[in-house]
Amino acid sequence: MPELKLALELLLCKVIVTITSKIGEVRTLSSLPVVNIQAFVLPNIDAASSEQAALFDRAAFLERVRTLADQR
Repeated sequence: MPELKLALELLLCKVIVTITSKIGEVRTLSSLPVVNIQAFVLPNIDAASSEQAALFDRAAFLERVRTLADQR
């Protein structure tokens, strides 16, 4: 979190991307919109192995970040 605090002070940010467990902490530091990257990780039901691989919905993620950034 110290790195995030420093980045928010030094950089022009419009959106913060984080994981579910860090959203509360991020919101205490900033009022910027938050995108939960884990929401875009989808199970791969076509995975052949017993260990399911995950798929990342890159297009949806980028669209969400872009939409939020454009609103600011």
